[in-house]
Amino acid sequence: MLPAFKLPPGRTLIIDGPAAIRLIDGEASCFGGLLVRNRWVLVKGERRVPIESSTGASLEVKTGEGSVTKEIQGSTIPGSWIEAGQIVRQAQGTIVVLGDVDSGKSSLSTYLANVCHSNNMTVRVIDADIGQADIGPPATVSGASLRDVIYSLQDLTPEACFFVGDTSPGVVPEKVSRGSIMVRSHLPGSEVLIVNTDGWIEGSEGLSYKLQLLEKLGPDIVLGLGNDEKLDPILDAQNRTVLKLGPSEYARARSREERKGAREAGYKKFLDGSRRRELRLDELLVRLFNNPGPLDISNVRPLRGILTGLVGSDGMLLGVSRLLSVRGRKMNLETKVQDIPSVVELGAIRLSPDYVESGYVHM
Repeated sequence: MLPAFKLPPGRTLIIDGPAAIRLIDGEASCFGGLLVRNRWVLVKGERRVPIESSTGASLEVKTGEGSVTKEIQGSTIPGSWIEAGQIVRQAQGTIVVLGDVDSGKSSLSTYLANVCHSNNMTVRVIDADIGQADIGPPATVSGASLRDVIYSLQDLTPEACFFVGDTSPGVVPEKVSRGSIMVRSHLPGSEVLIVNTDGWIEGSEGLSYKLQLLEKLGPDIVLGLGNDEKLDPILDAQNRTVLKLGPSEYARARSREERKGAREAGYKKFLDGSRRRELRLDELLVRLFNNPGPLDISNVRPLRGILTGLVGSDGMLLGVSRLLSVRGRKMNLETKVQDIPSVVELGAIRLSPDYVESGYVHM
């Protein structure tokens, strides 16, 4: 074991991954969730987490290549987040989190979920950020229930997923909205439902998309994260409770390459360990992610590597797959899914055999 790291009372340890931390003694928290002794907090390479303690704590900290640690006085949680947590806890209902890219939406969602869970409330989370998905695979809307404290939305296990097929909401904004409603309908009821969204908020199309999403979800509270005026047209159009919150000054901005790497880690999480499967085209519907009509797959070339969604009769995702080939009336793909799908949806992303994004599918 490495020598224990002593975190003094009233201070916070900020850790950029890759790293792993566990509590040895004392009391500490991460995004409002108390650390459980001997339970590791894993920090991926593109992530940053704050470990804070009001009374002091002993930690074991393991860091990887490129990891950075910094100790500061006080907390990284802004006062406006704490106030929002109190309001959400009292009001309950559906909460939608809006904000620009890298404003800390996932961190705020994690914090709010922990605050409500620690007050013995039932909490569900919908992850509608299809480009930087935390709960389900990239290019999907997913949902999960909180059963314990979490230190990241990635700690949650997806219970319902909807295949969007692209990592950019600008291609199929209506489908992201519809997917969010579908996922909500397949989750158990809860006292608090937190919806984390993507960072597309600019321009007339971004405004229209977010207004459509809010109209369909009908939230009780809308949280706008950011100090600039980008969110104002969206927030001003609401006739429901709206809170504008300041971002954490310690939020980490991720490069385009880091965001791509995070998506590839997501593909690998849900595809690594897949087996080759053969499906009969006569027994299912094949379609494009952006066209509900049937597709003559013989007109699509090349096929190998296309990210596909295997969809059940209820319209929900059974799991993702990587398309290998079509020969005659048989489709070959690799997936972890064992059930027989009703629909195979071809997505917009092409993946290499080791699940690296290798191109965009133009059809």
